[in-house]
Amino acid sequence: EVRASRAMFQAQASLTEQAVTNYASLFATGYRSDPHFKEYINLLAEQKQYDTALAAVQNYLLSGDSIAAQILEAQVYNLKKDWTKAIKLLKDLRDKASVNAQVAATLAETFIQAGQYTEALGIAQGLLRDSGNSAYYEYLKGRSELGLKWYRESKVSFAEAARLAPANIDIRSYLNYVSGLLGEGDNTAVMDPIDPVVLPASLTNLPAESVPAGYAKNYGAYYVQRIVA
Repeated sequence: EVRASRAMFQAQASLTEQAVTNYASLFATGYRSDPHFKEYINLLAEQKQYDTALAAVQNYLLSGDSIAAQILEAQVYNLKKDWTKAIKLLKDLRDKASVNAQVAATLAETFIQAGQYTEALGIAQGLLRDSGNSAYYEYLKGRSELGLKWYRESKVSFAEAARLAPANIDIRSYLNYVSGLLGEGDNTAVMDPIDPVVLPASLTNLPAESVPAGYAKNYGAYYVQRIVA
């Protein structure tokens, strides 16, 4: 555990080469920790060492099953743009872990990367139906709809995602992009209806003031009452 923590701290300190070397040495001994292994594979992916990452995942899986490691394997294939392998891996994994939302979300992400937007949309809709409101699932749904060129539906999805995660830069960027495609600009602030404020009865029930004789005789009409609030 100490060696794993050392490698993690080296990664956080941007000592990437040392972190990779120490993680590789550690996992070669048969050490198992899904969170640390994910850190290791992500470091390899950042360095574009995809084949090394795949070999590490396959070796890790030899000593025990791990859904997290299998998801990482699919993500590496995704980075290599080998979407056929990534999709097959995730479909097989989903058959074994049908209730795992992370597997489903990763498959939806891969479908989007592969340009299979209808399949991605179906998964995103299912995730929202089963899990309720989620900024990330709305984000997946919006990107799927954008790929299908359903711009209005996509904007609604991104607007909901932005409402749930207002600080997310990626979501806001997509929302602005789709708004631009629709020629509407950023009008999300006025998309939610606001109930009108009722005027007080003490104002609306005031009796009309008497009008002097000959008042406004040169005009076609005049206001009996004017209220400013």
